[in-house]
Amino acid sequence: MGREDPKDTRDVANSFHKQLAALFPRAAFFIPCQNAKVFAYLISTPQERRLKTFILGFIVGLIVLPLSVYAYFVSGSAPVATASEPMPFEERLAHEALNARIKKEMPKSVPVSPDYPAGADIYRRHCAVCHGMMDGNQSPIAKGMFPKPPLLLHGKGVTDDEPGETYWKVANGIRLTGMPAFNQSLSEAEMWQVSLLMANADKLPDDVKKTLAEAPHFPPAPPAPH
Repeated sequence: MGREDPKDTRDVANSFHKQLAALFPRAAFFIPCQNAKVFAYLISTPQERRLKTFILGFIVGLIVLPLSVYAYFVSGSAPVATASEPMPFEERLAHEALNARIKKEMPKSVPVSPDYPAGADIYRRHCAVCHGMMDGNQSPIAKGMFPKPPLLLHGKGVTDDEPGETYWKVANGIRLTGMPAFNQSLSEAEMWQVSLLMANADKLPDDVKKTLAEAPHFPPAPPAPH
């Protein structure tokens, strides 16, 4: 399809201008400006019109999408209780963000030698309440958390992760998961010892396994509601 004849479209625009001026005489000063816009639109090609429509839709989308997301959260529609279903893509986005940050910041070397008894003692005092002991049982606190804390002494745990990755998690914590940062309550050596314990949880000596098999003291679970 060829370009439309400018003379024909100019005649249409002039006729449109006269009709508007007759209907709205008080707005005559405004009509020429609007008429120029109408005329520019009329003489444009169909391809140009489609491009303008696409650009306008894109701009509107940039405005509407953030406002829709904001409205979703402030309206009380977002799942925030630990028993609620996760939001779409919540788990994937959280993992991608966490893995990218850890890859950038985690230590690449281990500055201490393993001391498994020391690591086991730290684990019993600070970690077992959420991550359980070797029997795989969860405390009442762990059962009510979201996301569920992994059982680090049951199954493979984090033995397939680098010690530096586990150290980063111990030191910095993980936002919105219940995993606290221990860099203000444990020394660097203590954080490394418990990290090395987790990295080698599948090949610990028997005396350390015995220590980790002894159940720590957890507060009793409240009775289930009837």
